[in-house]
Amino acid sequence: DPHAVEVYISNEKFPGFFAWVIPHDEETAEFGVGVEMPHKSIDAWNRLLKMKSISSAPKPRGWAIPIKTRRKTSTVKNNYNVLLAGDAAGQVKATTGGGVIFGGNCAAVAGRLADNPARYDIEWKLRFGADLKSHHLVHDYLAKMSEGRINSLGKKLKSLKIDQYLSENGHMDKPTRMIKPQF
Repeated sequence: DPHAVEVYISNEKFPGFFAWVIPHDEETAEFGVGVEMPHKSIDAWNRLLKMKSISSAPKPRGWAIPIKTRRKTSTVKNNYNVLLAGDAAGQVKATTGGGVIFGGNCAAVAGRLADNPARYDIEWKLRFGADLKSHHLVHDYLAKMSEGRINSLGKKLKSLKIDQYLSENGHMDKPTRMIKPQF
């Protein structure tokens, strides 16, 4: 279906992460897999190709995505202020591996506070830490689930129309916006 993105969550086939298929048109699509280390991504890649009955595909390219935020993202070294942002700081959504928005926003904070590294560590965590932590909590929860529990959870969420709720109210870069106090 050229209009439907496919996502496969399976801790047996894609341990700790997921696989995806993003159609470009009727004949071509982007395929990808992610796994937590030390699992082998090439094994996951081959499983996805087999699932989709694809006998040959270009050799995949890949790299490590740091999904854990660093405890400290700034220092002073040889009288130079060093501030890390984006992947280097682990400012990445643990649920998807994406981080362009977080990285760019944290880089803007780093630029504004380049003369105050200690304040940078505090500022970016105040502005974005809860959202990054939300992604970590979801990732860690799903990564520990069995196949049966993942399938059961997916069916339950679909029956509750959570997919519709997320489509209308979800915010991938600010998941804490979906949590509203009920007073």
